[in-house]
Parts: sequence; C-alpha cells; structure tokens
Amino acid sequence: MTTESTHKIRIILADDHPLFQDGLASLLERVDDFDIVGKASNGKELIELYQKHQPDIILTDIKMPEMDGIAATIEIRKTDTEVGIICLSMYDESELIIDILEAGANGYLVKNADKEEIIEAINKVFTHESYYCKKTFAQLRESIHRNHFKKIDKPSITGKELEIIKLLCEELTAKEIAERLFISP
Repeated sequence: MTTESTHKIRIILADDHPLFQDGLASLLERVDDFDIVGKASNGKELIELYQKHQPDIILTDIKMPEMDGIAATIEIRKTDTEVGIICLSMYDESELIIDILEAGANGYLVKNADKEEIIEAINKVFTHESYYCKKTFAQLRESIHRNHFKKIDKPSITGKELEIIKLLCEELTAKEIAERLFISP
C-alpha cells in the first residue's frame, strides 16, 4: 500500500531475460498500488526509460548486456538520489551485492524471492527504507564481521625505499643506485 493514497508507485523493470521480466511485470501489475511504466533489457535502456518516466522505483538485474545494473545505477545516482533502486538478481555473491549497494541501490533481492517479499521490498524502498532479503542480510553481516568494508591502509614506504624510487625516476640503473646508496645491487 502506498503512503499517498492518490499516487501509484511507478516502477521500471530492467532484466535481460524476457520471460522473467514479463512474469515479474504480470505479477506486479496485479497489485493495485503499482504501475509498471517501463521495461528495459539492458542498462542503457534503463537509463533512457528512467529519464523519460521518472519512476519511483527501479527493479534491476546486475548482469545485463551493453551496460550492467551497477553501471546504470551509478549513472542514475549522478542526478537522482531519491529514486528507489532495488537489485533483483540470481547472483548472491558478496562482492556483487556490495558493488551494487556501493553504486547506490537501496535494496537487494535474489530472484527466488516470493511475491510478498518483492512487494514488501518495493513498499519499504518507496518509503525511503532499505530492504535486503534474509540471505543477503546474512551475507552483508558476515562481510562486515570479516571486516570486508574496512579501508585498506596505504602501504608504508621506508625512507630508503623512497630514495630508491626517486633515483629510479632519475633513470639511474640498479648498479648506479646501489653505488649512491652504498647497498648491493
């Protein structure tokens, strides 16, 4: 159910598998508060449809031809931080999940999600909440536990290493560098 009774949630679907896309569209069109305003088979089409229809929600796959869902999400986020973007993918690898979330997706579902979960995800993201299916949530929690999101520190360079780098930039040979620094080649 939408938060505004006069407004249907306008949805664009992006998936390169026509059978899945048509089945999902058919399922969502039966929900009174939803309006499917476009269907794209790749990221480029998704961006075009997004610009034309300005939807409330985008359901996108990750891997698609021409432009994937991650690149399309990045492009859309350059101009719109409000549209709800939910990834609906058969992939459940942590790296892909993290990539699409870092690109700006508000939610993630695996394609075996049931109708109720898809509807719940759309409604939550429409009200500016995040939504992750149980399996995705568990994977994200595990990634955090393993410090997957921890920033990698820049490698430290010793003074001697810095001197060697400077001499390499002067195009000295290994022998010449060794002689200047009194070290073995």
